Amino acid sequence: MRTSGCFCTMRELALLLLLHSLLLNSIGYAQNAPNPQTIALHTTRVAQDLYLIQPPPDSEDGNVLAFCSEEGVLLSDTGLSRAVPQLQQALQALPCQTKSVRYVINSHWHRDHAGGNMTFANAGAVIIAHDETRRFMSSDQKLLGSTVSAYPESARPSVTFSTSLTLHFKNGDVIAKHSFNAHTAGDVVTSFVQQNVLHIADIYYGAVFPWVDAAHGGTLTGLRRSIEELLHQPDSAVFVPGHGDPISKAELNTMAQMLDESFAIIRQGTSQGLSLKQLQDKGLPERWKSWQWEGMSTSAWIENVYNETKNGAPQ
Repeated sequence: MRTSGCFCTMRELALLLLLHSLLLNSIGYAQNAPNPQTIALHTTRVAQDLYLIQPPPDSEDGNVLAFCSEEGVLLSDTGLSRAVPQLQQALQALPCQTKSVRYVINSHWHRDHAGGNMTFANAGAVIIAHDETRRFMSSDQKLLGSTVSAYPESARPSVTFSTSLTLHFKNGDVIAKHSFNAHTAGDVVTSFVQQNVLHIADIYYGAVFPWVDAAHGGTLTGLRRSIEELLHQPDSAVFVPGHGDPISKAELNTMAQMLDESFAIIRQGTSQGLSLKQLQDKGLPERWKSWQWEGMSTSAWIENVYNETKNGAPQ
């Protein structure tokens, strides 16, 4: 298991590719997509009947979790549409008694996590997501200065919920729970209860200053609140982020510390009458220097925290 300190250059590149993908290639369903054969997926058994299907570390594609049951396979996320052929091959290679995909749970509406929805829905899978995720998918959305086209009707969730939803299988329960205004307004954490594994998607994606989709309800304070809820899980719990390797509570604790310290510094500075520029010039403690990346400098991060503080985000 990789520790948070290992999310370095390649991880930063993956995040840049992710943002670029949201702007360009992944906005359409496979328009101008690279040859699917160039995308190699890796499968790891993370618990009994539960498998992580993972793209290369320098890819913008999202992680997929596959849960095997007698009733069929449940997928948590479906990745980008361009990787669906490889995902289908990976699913066929699993030692599942029944290999057809019966359910899909979307962690949120972004294409790198739900781009494969249409293929599985057309094959009979039920797509499940939060109410807000379906709303975002149902019409064109503005994201990072570009327009993301509405998902085709068949690719949208046919089952939605507002707080939580539980699926009962013979070999374990799966609970999808809403994380309010974290990465987006429709984030879902999927818990595989008996396996003690949680798919937390983009609530965490490395030891970097996080990006939230503020245009679609994402907030840093909501992200911090979601992390706090995750920290109430048992110490043995395994957390699967939307990108990168599984993590433990140690990485989540470090993220919480960074968020808490960032907000404390900005609040203290603003109470002393410091301007945004003065706060940026002052910066953050040295231990957080490595958390900046090309898509989120320390100055940009301070501005994001400052804006939430200025707008009266809860402490």
